[in-house]
Amino acid sequence: MHLFVNRRRPAFLLALTALVAAVSTAPASVVTAFNMNVNEWSSSTPLDKTNGIYPIGGSGAINGGFVVATAMDGDQIGLRASLRKVGLLPQTNDGVFTATYFAPAGTSGNNLSLWNLDGDIDLRGSSHTISDYTATLTFTDRGGLMTQVDLVASGLAPTNTRLGQASENPGFSFLSAVFPSFDPNALGVYSLDLTLVPKTFIGDTLEARINVDVVPVPEPATLSLALCGGIGLVCCRVRRARA
Repeated sequence: MHLFVNRRRPAFLLALTALVAAVSTAPASVVTAFNMNVNEWSSSTPLDKTNGIYPIGGSGAINGGFVVATAMDGDQIGLRASLRKVGLLPQTNDGVFTATYFAPAGTSGNNLSLWNLDGDIDLRGSSHTISDYTATLTFTDRGGLMTQVDLVASGLAPTNTRLGQASENPGFSFLSAVFPSFDPNALGVYSLDLTLVPKTFIGDTLEARINVDVVPVPEPATLSLALCGGIGLVCCRVRRARA
């Protein structure tokens, strides 16, 4: 006789099974999307320090191309790499958290790269400010050096921030601690991870990651040869089709 066999499944086990099934099929509370617009990325948004609005500013800001993570309460973060003062970069993604952008090597002068890192924190969908989160940026340079920065403790984000946006070049001097000996002409992969973990409330952790793969720019002669080769191949195919 097996004393611990009960041919009737206890009611609590049935309830537990149903609960596990419900949790496993529940939709994710944070939605991550790729190559998307953030809620707002506009040079015309006015600065409002009193109410924690620190917009991108500048001129000609172009939305799009972001990795965007949005919580059910409306809080949102976004990361991307962009072509400095020009527009968007080609990208791929892993379908989870991370997008990889392909940026050209080279400089626009003063040790600045041809690409920027763009970040967006938008908490206007809820009553939160950035002080309700532990907000961390993790930088990894092409040599593998990893540096974590607490946005509030470092003073990069005021405690009342509800909208915080920035577009920064890795060649800027204030980033030398996270990108030491930065060389805009050097090839390699840089990474950036933005994480917001709830601190004063129970809620969703927001995370977005990007890699920037710096690749060589084709020389004009090489590009011309490639174009001529492509045109020649098309002409050959046309001749064969006519024959």
